[in-house]
Amino acid sequence: MGTNRANPSAMILSATMMLRHLGYVQCVFETLRYFLHFSSLDSLANSITSATFSVIDEAKVRTQDMGGSATTSEFTAEIIKK
Repeated sequence: MGTNRANPSAMILSATMMLRHLGYVQCVFETLRYFLHFSSLDSLANSITSATFSVIDEAKVRTQDMGGSATTSEFTAEIIKK
């Protein structure tokens, strides 16, 4: 079981890259166009990326590796609030 101290930024930003990739795959394979919408996935990725960097830039909620005392859950909750 984890200790709830890890910085989730890299995992969250990696997930946004996956969303963009899925949007790209949708453009390449026409049959996926019905299931995946490029603009929606790209827009979602942009929103998550923006929220993540906003929390980092504000420096109010930071995990231990960033000089703060927030837990992984608290940092993630702050991103979700954005």
